[in-house]
Amino acid sequence: GWDGVEDLSAFFTRHVFHCGVLERSDEFARGLGEKLDRPFSLPHDNRDAAERPAVTPGQRAKLERIYTRDILLYEWLMSHS
Repeated sequence: GWDGVEDLSAFFTRHVFHCGVLERSDEFARGLGEKLDRPFSLPHDNRDAAERPAVTPGQRAKLERIYTRDILLYEWLMSHS
């Protein structure tokens, strides 16, 4: 529902109970458990120990163009969690 214009902090305060990013799934689970006042864990990690291929500058530019708001949300979450 975020329109890409509204201040993200204000949007999250009004509309989001809890969120996180895959790279910090342990923090997500711990924080949600605290909010629910009960233990919470994720059934599995969807992680692969294999090396991930690098994203080329062209691929990154295409992703930024197509998923502009998603990338802004991800970067905001990474800096605020």
